[in-house]
Amino acid sequence: MQVVAGQLRSTAVVAYRQWAKWAAGCLATSWRAALLADDALAANTTPLTWQETCITAAPITSTAGDLDEGLAGDMRFSLPACPSPGSQALMAAACTELRRAGDHATPAEALQVWEWEVLGAVLSSLTQLLTPATEGHRAAASPDHGAGAGGLAGRLSEKGVLQLLLDLRLLRDVLSGGRPLAAGGEGGLLLDAQDPASLATLTERRRTGTSLEQQLQDRLDPIDWATYEPHLWAAVRRHYQRAALLYGPLTQLQRAHPDAGPARGTTPQAAGGTGAEPNPLGVLPVASRLQYLPIAAPGALGAAGLATSKGRLSAQSFGGLLAGGELGSDLAGAYSFADLGQAANSRGVTA
Repeated sequence: MQVVAGQLRSTAVVAYRQWAKWAAGCLATSWRAALLADDALAANTTPLTWQETCITAAPITSTAGDLDEGLAGDMRFSLPACPSPGSQALMAAACTELRRAGDHATPAEALQVWEWEVLGAVLSSLTQLLTPATEGHRAAASPDHGAGAGGLAGRLSEKGVLQLLLDLRLLRDVLSGGRPLAAGGEGGLLLDAQDPASLATLTERRRTGTSLEQQLQDRLDPIDWATYEPHLWAAVRRHYQRAALLYGPLTQLQRAHPDAGPARGTTPQAAGGTGAEPNPLGVLPVASRLQYLPIAAPGALGAAGLATSKGRLSAQSFGGLLAGGELGSDLAGAYSFADLGQAANSRGVTA
């Protein structure tokens, strides 16, 4: 039975791989079309969704020991804080496909194959978009598929390069739990992380992603990129932390940034970004605990004090009733609320 169950499981993983290759290709095609239709990647104006980063410059002291205020100042620049609409749609569609394939009942092997195929399709598509197109490629490109080679190579602006860098790094982090199948996938088994063939395959995939990032970085000024780099990667970590629950089906296998986010009490500049504390509870004042009502506990009163209080309450109650003529002169018998009502009714009838 165990052998049969293992064979059925391997067959299921192979079937999942066939579905993953087909679905990943469809998602990559839609993603390429969304990138080509995104005019913000070719614009030189700063989008409204970007966040401004401020770097406080240290005061410069002259050789005479005086503070040179003319050279001291803050550096301000804007960087993307979230992925482009096409990349957001890609990750949302990947989660939707997982729900169609089985949702929470999807086995871990299928999730790993799915993330591996999606990331591979994304890297392949971006490689085609960034490769300079030749005349042959332009002539062979279909008008219905404007995602041929070199689709973004000639029209990317500096803002577009920074946006693609954030998108690529975030996609790599979200889909970091993918693993390939062994020996072409016929056995239906995932490669072991300690296996040399698995390590070589994972290293090659990591090298491909790093090469694409380096290709995008080469389009920027080296001095500008040295200034942007730590703040841009910090923005990736912050968005990953905010969206980890939203893309939970993809991030459940492996968390790329388990401790993402600045420590409480650090300044935005020290954390590599701008903006206030994302959690408002961290900056609210500590509320005082509930106060007890000003009522003395019964144990605090002695026997004599308790008897005196009861006597005082009884005297005040009956004194008020006698002064108002509620009870009359007949004080015999046990008094209760029913007796008081009967006495009032009898006086009303007599009157």
